[in-house]
Amino acid sequence: MKCEEFLREWQQHDLLTGEMKEHISACKSCRAMVEDYTDMLSHIKDDRYPYTIDVVNNVMQQIAEKPLMVVNKPKRKGLKPIVTASLSAAAMVALLFTVQRKVEYNNRVRLQNEEIAAMFVDVYGYDYSEQYPSLSELDMVGYFLESYEV
Repeated sequence: MKCEEFLREWQQHDLLTGEMKEHISACKSCRAMVEDYTDMLSHIKDDRYPYTIDVVNNVMQQIAEKPLMVVNKPKRKGLKPIVTASLSAAAMVALLFTVQRKVEYNNRVRLQNEEIAAMFVDVYGYDYSEQYPSLSELDMVGYFLESYEV
């Protein structure tokens, strides 16, 4: 038996057959590997090595031995950061009020246009709102003045 065959058989089955025992009696390198393997197993079985290592205590002990590094925060200089933050907040509030007023104005115009479009139905008996979806009061007055003589 060759060493490659022995190692393959030993790795696959982990048992020593008669042919494998003959090989290790003749081959010193394979016999040394088997002896190292059995010695290692016997040491593990004899509890010579601890099963667990207390990693947390070891790390905490090393941290306690190190000098404490303190990094000082840079101090703010003057009122500039406070003024900048205040101006930014004021600009945001003003923007929100402007947007709110614009939305309210657009809603009022839309409601007025819907009321004007509803007038067409009352006056003419049919709906012009599909033909003129965005009429304002001035457009409506102009339309009446052009269409009818007063």
